[in-house]
Amino acid sequence: SCDGIVSITHSLKSAIIDKYNIDESDIYVAPDGVRTKWLGEKSLSKKEMRKKLGIPDKYEKVVLYSGGFSPGKGVEILIKAAAEFDEKVMFYFLGGAPKTINEVKQMTNADQLSNVEFAGFVPPRDIGMYQAAADVLILPNTADYNLKDYTSPLKLFEYMAAERPIVASDLSVFHEILRHEQNCVMVKPSDPQALAEGIRRVLANNDLAQRIS
Repeated sequence: SCDGIVSITHSLKSAIIDKYNIDESDIYVAPDGVRTKWLGEKSLSKKEMRKKLGIPDKYEKVVLYSGGFSPGKGVEILIKAAAEFDEKVMFYFLGGAPKTINEVKQMTNADQLSNVEFAGFVPPRDIGMYQAAADVLILPNTADYNLKDYTSPLKLFEYMAAERPIVASDLSVFHEILRHEQNCVMVKPSDPQALAEGIRRVLANNDLAQRIS
């Protein structure tokens, strides 16, 4: 009985048409976006931003994830990937309730890794500063994520607006926005080694990092 529907992805639009037999012309696809007023301060360098946030100089590179810790988001995959790096590469995790963070730590033995830090809840207006301080931003959704065919993560658009390299799981729905080696590096989902290799590629190849940013 709706006059129209707004869908966040083309794949979701197709699913709605198939399930409810709705006319295609009644559905408009509009991907998620980001509030530009919450982006990091463009006038500050990456080094200045890290100093402002209190990120120690001993970390030569910063890899960052921001968002939820629920199943399918891939937080545990990124923690396992972090174990492939030494303490010069710091992995920051923004978000997650204290209970959820503790559950993830127990599942992954994250407390045994010196290069993993959980910042917990960060006000949305401040997330852009952390993203601007990072060398790589991660979108590690897993292959068994229950919304993997339809999702349009807010963090993806924040990452793009931050103008930092993105390493993302190669899910078909992400191809609506992302292009491998054009605006991201895509890796096999649910594979910590593949994710670590994608991160390593970006950190080691400045030309690639600049191009996909």
